[in-house]
Amino acid sequence: MWKTLQYSSSPWAAYRRVMLHNNHVQKSLAPVVTTPTSSSSTSISSSISISSRRSIVTYYSWRCSSSWTDWNTEALWLGTRNKHLSSSVAKFSTDTKNSHTSNATTTHTNHETPLDCWKFRKDRPTLEYAKAMPRNYSAMSHEQILQLCAEGKYEARKEALIRNIMAIDDVEYDVACDKVLEIAQENRKMMHWEYSPYHMGIFAALVSGGLSFPLIFDKQTVLWFNRHFVTTDVPDAADLETIWEVGSWSWGWMEPVIGQASFVLLVLQFARSQAMKLGMKPYGDAMLSWRSKRLVEKYPQYDSMFVEWFAESEAMYGNHRGKD
Repeated sequence: MWKTLQYSSSPWAAYRRVMLHNNHVQKSLAPVVTTPTSSSSTSISSSISISSRRSIVTYYSWRCSSSWTDWNTEALWLGTRNKHLSSSVAKFSTDTKNSHTSNATTTHTNHETPLDCWKFRKDRPTLEYAKAMPRNYSAMSHEQILQLCAEGKYEARKEALIRNIMAIDDVEYDVACDKVLEIAQENRKMMHWEYSPYHMGIFAALVSGGLSFPLIFDKQTVLWFNRHFVTTDVPDAADLETIWEVGSWSWGWMEPVIGQASFVLLVLQFARSQAMKLGMKPYGDAMLSWRSKRLVEKYPQYDSMFVEWFAESEAMYGNHRGKD
């Protein structure tokens, strides 16, 4: 059986050979199956042919979306599955015979279909199924890629764009990857200007946080700041011996500044949340939308959804989750 399938040049040739083998199995099982009525025999025979046809047709529909290219391996897979189906039918026939002989009702339950039995055995994955697990995004199916794209995964969105380029330009995978690199370079042209507010915010936060310590606790810095900007009375030297005494004195003019800055940040955060509830986009989302539209106009031949996903997922340093 296996040797015959190994030289099948098409799936339908393999299908015909499998069905011929199934007919041989049915004839070989005929003397074993002894049932009181003809309807039971017909039911068993129908279950053999229907299960076989469903397994083969379902397998080839799955085969069209898989990455296997070795027909000999697939022929061996078909032979193994058909062998398992034959053994399952034989066990079913034997159980049915014993049930009628003992005049007892026996229910045969098989939790694994002929197609899925190679994936799991006793609720555990088989070695063949473990070896078939995708190890990178290029080996995943379209459905898996689109699901990860909807979740905002950058690598999946990049893979979706690569496949779209392959379909539109009629090119191979490596050529499409080079085109994605070109699109990525175009996408990063304006990133320095787009992210400049974030750079200024990081710089202002670090400088302000670092200067706050000497402006509050360092005696010489506090005296210098008071002499040039505050001009308040200086306590006696005995009251400025420790950093805690210096901080207690400088806090008189530092507290209003720090408190007011904290309040401004608080109300800005509140205003941002209210604007988002109204459907208004904050700066980050507006910038991503502008960038994606610019990239779609630059490459109108490709699907706009994939181009927008890719543009929104790229960041200046590394990658981030794009908008869903």
